[in-house]
Amino acid sequence: MRTIGEDGLLPDDLARELLSAYHSIGAGSVAVRSSAVEEDSADHSFSGVYETRLNVDGDEHVLEAVRQCWQAYWHQSAVVYRRDAGVPESPGLALLVQPMLPALSAGVVFTANPANGHLGEVVVNATLGLAEPLVAGQVDADQFVVRRADGGVLSRHIGKKEITLNALGTSDSSPRAVQQSSLSDGNCANSGAGAAR
Repeated sequence: MRTIGEDGLLPDDLARELLSAYHSIGAGSVAVRSSAVEEDSADHSFSGVYETRLNVDGDEHVLEAVRQCWQAYWHQSAVVYRRDAGVPESPGLALLVQPMLPALSAGVVFTANPANGHLGEVVVNATLGLAEPLVAGQVDADQFVVRRADGGVLSRHIGKKEITLNALGTSDSSPRAVQQSSLSDGNCANSGAGAAR
């Protein structure tokens, strides 16, 4: 396991390894994400506590995004959240560098209906483009309740989706996009089937 100091400075050999791996996946636009050992348990969720950087392109930008995401582990809000949740202070943070995909739509899947606890229902919240505005609470997203057994859509709410984030950045959604469903029934069925695995 390789570590980065609390100051986010990367040792030269680690920076070289990171850039070598970045080039091995084709360089280009990537997402730099954090993943902590204690994230998203039955007792607490760290959604929004750590950092994610999207559409990162180029060696120096990748290294800077890694530094920023690593340093987020020691941000006051993260330290207070871990303390209040009773999570021990240990450097249990990993960083993932993943190729960006040109998403037409993206979202979050709940493997049980959070509104009623029903295990036979999968809930999909989705928006056009990348999911970052959705998980940050910046859009009124589409919501689909899908029957786990056969992928049938039980209910749907088409949200306003006021903004869209894509590889070029954030833009206001057009009136047509606001009314457009982010997912087809087939997409919903596939999401439900994937969550059932």
